[in-house]
Amino acid sequence: MRGALSGQFQLFAVAIMIVAVVVIVASMVIYYVAKRLELAPAFSVDVPPVAAVATIIAFALWAYVGFDSIPQLAGEFNFSPRKALGLLMWGVIAATLIYLAMMLATSIAVGAHHDAYEGEAWPPAAAISEVIGPAGLALMVVAVSAGVLTGLNGFFTAASRVLFTLGRANLVSSRLGELNGKQRTPRNAILLMCAVCLVTPWFGRAALTWVVDMSSAGITVAYFYTCFCAWKIARTGQVPGMPKPIAPNQFYEYFALAGCILAVGYLALLFVPDSPGMLGTAPLIALVVWVVLGLASWAIKSRQLKDVPPEETTALILE
Repeated sequence: MRGALSGQFQLFAVAIMIVAVVVIVASMVIYYVAKRLELAPAFSVDVPPVAAVATIIAFALWAYVGFDSIPQLAGEFNFSPRKALGLLMWGVIAATLIYLAMMLATSIAVGAHHDAYEGEAWPPAAAISEVIGPAGLALMVVAVSAGVLTGLNGFFTAASRVLFTLGRANLVSSRLGELNGKQRTPRNAILLMCAVCLVTPWFGRAALTWVVDMSSAGITVAYFYTCFCAWKIARTGQVPGMPKPIAPNQFYEYFALAGCILAVGYLALLFVPDSPGMLGTAPLIALVVWVVLGLASWAIKSRQLKDVPPEETTALILE
């Protein structure tokens, strides 16, 4: 029942967000056609276009990380993997269109007068409300609130599922792998995620920005690992855990290889000195601390699970 209510809320919030975005963009396009405003240049005068694009690409991965909720929740799906893939692809396309739509609306509202909004706490909303009026600000609040709420809902469900799976396999505390109540929900995992989310905002915006920047590196590594596994399966047809191999597929092999190459390119943007998207000192320190914590956890758990067959751990994770 709670899962159904969560899904209904997610659907309602997404619908509200799409309606708000469509109204904002339509209003701004009509305004542009009527006024024929001058727009700002596509690139800053003092920054090379390649460097500007590379900087955005290097840190844009976090904007799509929420879609890993779909594979993380795959164990609870009662429909085919093909449908899950379709949901993932259409979700990425829809999110891209929403990002582009809001950038278009903001560009029209701001025009060539960026300096006029430098002191605003929320420049896009200030610019759009100047054009549409209070209704524009209300629509921005609705769109952003719906986006944040759907993101938080997806984050809680996916992150708690991951912690539950790791706890069930004894890769973290086994208490996180417990199901509670009639609804059989991973209450301990959900409470832990709630505690983390309640504490982290108190570290301030700067610290959260470090985490976001650092996560771009982690996301890229996950993308590379996923593409590498897909490349290996497409090339050999051998799928771990399956009694019979599948037919190798050259198209998927090249497609996955392209993903690996792109992931390496993203990492280069983040770590190569003098790269336009190179991580700053603070995010690099945060990344080192996170890696050290991960290695320490792995070392401790590997000793505890040395007598457990890998097949058993894999079965618990993928169950």
